Amino acid sequence: MKNKYWVCHFAERRQDELIRVPCDYAIHPDFMLLAKEDEIRAAFSQLHILYSQIFGGIVESPEEFGMPLY
Repeated sequence: MKNKYWVCHFAERRQDELIRVPCDYAIHPDFMLLAKEDEIRAAFSQLHILYSQIFGGIVESPEEFGMPLY
């Protein structure tokens, strides 16, 4: 039975609520002091992928993430 644990439903909702990184967005100049524009854009994309994969993994097999299953 798929999604029998509450944590699976939680992870599905969080995955659906992830902000999609727009193709073009303004970056505050203060961030440019620490990194180049392309590095910042790449970081946002990588973070989106990371969170999406984590939540997807929790949905598929919460046991592997040590999630409470009750």
